[in-house]
Amino acid sequence: MWERKAEGHLVSEGFQPIENWRSVYYHKELKLILMVYVDDFKLTGPKNNLIKGWGKIRKGLVLDCVTPMGKCLGCNHIRGADH
Repeated sequence: MWERKAEGHLVSEGFQPIENWRSVYYHKELKLILMVYVDDFKLTGPKNNLIKGWGKIRKGLVLDCVTPMGKCLGCNHIRGADH
């Protein structure tokens, strides 16, 4: 049920599922990639668009505060070069 609710909202805000990559979405206008795993959301893309992306996500979903990068799916996520 949660997955369907989350996906319905994300699609309504412009996040499109990436074919053959379950639970990963792309927002063409903002050039953002979003990965959803249960209640973990990882968003990446141009720094200036991240706040806009989180705003779209939070319009219809109640989420905890954004936290620093860390471990996700058993891997440590580290910040790369800014583009």
